[in-house]
Amino acid sequence: MEFGEEAKARRQRYYTRSAENPEVAAHAAAVLAGPEIMPPDYFTEAHRARALGG
Repeated sequence: MEFGEEAKARRQRYYTRSAENPEVAAHAAAVLAGPEIMPPDYFTEAHRARALGG
């Protein structure tokens, strides 16, 4: 968990993108159910950049 304006802005980007793209929204499932339910490529820097913005 991160605090501060930068972290808040990053979360807002995630929420906006997840509303537009179910693939991005699936990250919430991994947080709740465990990373085993997601494909391994979801945990790469490339996917992180796509989900949260570079």
